[in-house]
Amino acid sequence: MIKKHLLICFLLCGFLSSAQTETEKEIVGVYQKRQGPDDFTMVVIFPDHRYIVGYFGGMQKGIWKMEGDFVSLTQETEPAFVLYGRKRKSFGEKTTISYNVEASNRVLVNWESTANPSFVPVFNEGANCFSYPYVQNLKQGVQELKLTQLRQDYAGRTQDKSEIFQFKNPEAFNELLLINLSSQYTRGQTQKLLFKEEELFLSPDGDGIAKRALESLTKEDKDFISHFSKNSLFKEELRRGEEFFPYYENPKPEEAQVFYRIFVDKKVTQSSPKAKKTPLFIVECEKH
Repeated sequence: MIKKHLLICFLLCGFLSSAQTETEKEIVGVYQKRQGPDDFTMVVIFPDHRYIVGYFGGMQKGIWKMEGDFVSLTQETEPAFVLYGRKRKSFGEKTTISYNVEASNRVLVNWESTANPSFVPVFNEGANCFSYPYVQNLKQGVQELKLTQLRQDYAGRTQDKSEIFQFKNPEAFNELLLINLSSQYTRGQTQKLLFKEEELFLSPDGDGIAKRALESLTKEDKDFISHFSKNSLFKEELRRGEEFFPYYENPKPEEAQVFYRIFVDKKVTQSSPKAKKTPLFIVECEKH
């Protein structure tokens, strides 16, 4: 009798496993919805359980799994701050810091090695009308860089605690490149989308999106999307022509040199620092 029950369990488990595998096979593909030149969404689901979501102005990636009739998409995040550096002989004792920073994140920076650092806002509140690059010129070397973001609660009040990110500069790089992305890349989320009759529903009240085969993508697009789904935006070495590398119209050999990534040395949570009133850069074309 016990053997009979065990046999039934094995058969049932095998059937459920097979059924799940078939559902996973069915969902693999490309789902694209376009409502206008600046309004589109593309979801690409790979057989290795990785996915990307592309939309106007950005892309997200992560891991997917089936939960009944729903596909659960768990986003992988990028670091809040990424720092690159290189050494320029022509700079001498001077140091420059280039800021590729999301203004709405209210980023504060300190470049002085002191016990009680004073933080400076990178941009003014309500900053708009940007024209990159934004470069800070210092007459001295930078041994370490401290950074934070002032977050707000739903009532618009600044939160009491902040994460302080500290970078050290043991190689004495005198050209630094700081990158800070919007929260859509740094704050992970999980969303569940209904999959029914080979259609994916991006919202409960929306229309389903029909599936296309992965083979419908061009080789170039498929290779790019597949690489993006498996790798961070930030390599250990940043080379000319790659995203985030500074643009030079006719670069000198020194300007084309590789940037090297500097990883976070320490991250602590503490009381939000008081920011100085005057920011590094004021960019405002329209009054709010």
